[in-house]
Amino acid sequence: MDQFERGFVIGITAGGIKDLFSYISYALGWTKVSYGHWMGVYLLGRPVRNSLEFIYAQGVEIGLTGILGIVFTYCILRSGNKHNLWFKGLLLANTFYFLSYVMATLYRLPVIATPDISTSLSNLVTTSVFGILLGLFTERWGLKRYTEPI
Repeated sequence: MDQFERGFVIGITAGGIKDLFSYISYALGWTKVSYGHWMGVYLLGRPVRNSLEFIYAQGVEIGLTGILGIVFTYCILRSGNKHNLWFKGLLLANTFYFLSYVMATLYRLPVIATPDISTSLSNLVTTSVFGILLGLFTERWGLKRYTEPI
């Protein structure tokens, strides 16, 4: 597996765990929207209306976390500094979290442009989990040469 593939696998693994926490928060009523619902608004311009739309939106969201994994592993390899990756992952994830809120507000997307405090805090926590896992998984698997098996 080469560096590109490792980054993608790391990203979707960390993203899958993040989305599991997000969906549990949604199921328990701690948040009004999960990341699948969030992505549905970005893709469809409205909240998802059925399971097919939700599955589609969730799949796209997982794919985007894979792309973030690729970006993160390549940036880390190019930087030469491979210390405190959990912190660097945390910063990267929360930067994208903030930018997604900015875009939702600028484009006045329904539901996600004006989240309540519990949704906002839940998303911050789950995004932080994603970032920390991204750094830890990259430290464990992403820095090996592409000829080494995972």
